[in-house]
Amino acid sequence: LENVGVLDNTIVLFVSDHGENLGAHGLWHKMVAYDESLSVPMLFRLPANAHCARGVSVQAPASLIDVAPTLASLCGLPPIEDVQGVDLSNEMTAESNHLDGRDLYAMHQPLGDWMGTTDWRMVQSENLKYIWHRDGSDELYDQQNDPFELSNLSGNADYAQVVQSLQYRLKNFMHRINDPLCSQWPGTDSRSNSDVRL
Repeated sequence: LENVGVLDNTIVLFVSDHGENLGAHGLWHKMVAYDESLSVPMLFRLPANAHCARGVSVQAPASLIDVAPTLASLCGLPPIEDVQGVDLSNEMTAESNHLDGRDLYAMHQPLGDWMGTTDWRMVQSENLKYIWHRDGSDELYDQQNDPFELSNLSGNADYAQVVQSLQYRLKNFMHRINDPLCSQWPGTDSRSNSDVRL
């Protein structure tokens, strides 16, 4: 980019599509909802004339679905419609925190029995992560007190209301995107998507 003289008007973005467990949780693959598998780098190098702070490390909840709307904004293009992602460019200042409290979602569908996994859906709300598996099992982690996600709190009576709240959020998300697993959610009734309220 320097050699062809375009470095100063080029956005460079480095991301990865997934992490790897590399032995964490006794696993070596990527198809689970633990942070080792889900968390990826997202590094922007912006042109000198970009109206963003330099050298900022942002802790806002972000997802790969945010890449397209963010790049559109940084390039001065009209906002992209009909996408679930958000523009992160406002977070690239030291003052902005408008995404605090944003829920993040993830999902997995196995590509065959050889993976040894089942479909799962996940919601992460601040420091709490809830995972529902199609086989009926579930997991809850308090990432502030358990950053390596080693203690599953889903069966802990002290967290029953937390589980219920996160289940509600996850089920509503699944309905909003017409997730094919909605019909397999425990206790699913015949209500339409419009009857499920946030």
